[in-house]
Amino acid sequence: MIMALVAVSIGALLSVVGLSAASIRQMSIDEDREVVEGLVLIESAHGLKAAAINQVLLVRDYLLTGKPVFLDPRARAAAVFDERVSAFHKLPVDPRDHELLGEILRLGRRFGLLEQQAIALRRDGRERDAVDLLALEGGATKEVWLARLDELITRQRQHVADVHARVNETQRRIQLTLLLLALVTVPTTIILGAVVLLRVIGPLRELEAASRAIAAGHLAVRLRAPGKPRRGDEFDEVSEAFDHMASEVERTLTRLTAANEALRTADRHKDEFLSVVSHELRTPLSFIKGFANVLEAELAGPLTPDQRQYVRNITTGANRMLYLVNDLLDLALLQAGKLRLSLAQVHLPEVVAEVLGTLGPLADEKRLRLEAEEAAVAPLVADRQRVAQILTNLVANAIKFTPPDGRITVRLRPEADGVRIEVTDTGPGISLEDQEKLFHRFTQLDMSSTRAAGGTGLGLSISKALVEAHDGTIGVESVLGCGATFWFRLPAQPQPETAALALG
Repeated sequence: MIMALVAVSIGALLSVVGLSAASIRQMSIDEDREVVEGLVLIESAHGLKAAAINQVLLVRDYLLTGKPVFLDPRARAAAVFDERVSAFHKLPVDPRDHELLGEILRLGRRFGLLEQQAIALRRDGRERDAVDLLALEGGATKEVWLARLDELITRQRQHVADVHARVNETQRRIQLTLLLLALVTVPTTIILGAVVLLRVIGPLRELEAASRAIAAGHLAVRLRAPGKPRRGDEFDEVSEAFDHMASEVERTLTRLTAANEALRTADRHKDEFLSVVSHELRTPLSFIKGFANVLEAELAGPLTPDQRQYVRNITTGANRMLYLVNDLLDLALLQAGKLRLSLAQVHLPEVVAEVLGTLGPLADEKRLRLEAEEAAVAPLVADRQRVAQILTNLVANAIKFTPPDGRITVRLRPEADGVRIEVTDTGPGISLEDQEKLFHRFTQLDMSSTRAAGGTGLGLSISKALVEAHDGTIGVESVLGCGATFWFRLPAQPQPETAALALG
């Protein structure tokens, strides 16, 4: 409402100023037109007087010299005077001047009659009578005639002066009105503005303070405290809406906090379950694998070819189960922050040979060529078992997804501050979009082929955690249809504080 009053006040002031400016501009135009018309009238009045004087002079010259000057009636000075009077009547003459013009015309025509009489006397040889006629009656008529012409000129000049005076007076009044209006409107606007500042800035500061408090976590802050009187303006609605929003935020945050706590509890229970189940599964799996080895060695008696194949199948399944259990145990240790590195000098060529020897039978089953490109690399300070686990995961994945008769190559590339280990295959390759998801937990690409090859989707995420625990980096380079290269880089000496910290 206050803003509306201010807007109306300013709008009214601007409207009045605009109308006044338009009025002054129109008056200036009217004044210019009337002044021009007045000047035309003055010039015409001077023309009338000049015609009258010319007529008088021509008659005087005729009487004195006897020179005939009125051979053509249309050229007579009286006729010229009549034409000028007629033209003057056509101009925008003030109605009050018409009577004066009529008198001037009558005087001119009377002088013309006297002129004709004097000319007739002159032709009859009565020059003295002609001169006396013009000197007496003609002189009196001429004096009145010229006086009326001077009066007409004076009137037109006065008319122009009156126009100037009238316009100046109107402009002065308009300017005075504008000044008075400004003296009233400006203080009113200033007062209203001050009121607006007092009534608006205060609530806005309260709103800002409440918003900052809520952002800082004080969700119980409200603008409409119990018992606080209403302001009676728009800020009441704003305050109610803000308080409603704050209440909803508080309730939502309470629900989210409870849900988050429930999720943490469930996640903790899941970790405990994985740890317990993994530990409980290792014991029976160890028994199964041990008895399968006893049977395969025929320590309990000879086996038929079919029995020997059955025992091998049991051993293969037990090994696969053991890998799964080990992954679950590593995941549980990582999430519990209990997995630590056991650092010592590691000769990477030995680790590569050991891993390839272990996974060689799997590669042979798919007719894959498994090879190593060794290079002279210095020993590293690392956890040998975990480095072997990282390399095993990468090579095992390559074996799973490389078609038969393919090739898998392990390369050691020495660098200035460590070693880069690469595992390159001739598989189908990985799209750029899928590469970004590879190292997430429980992520498997091409689920049909993954399920056929087996796996939990934990190997790469565990490998990433182990590499980063060594202050290293891991990644993949691949183009669809052109195979893939998984690599990890290990520094020559990891930071002590990193190796001592538990992995999370």
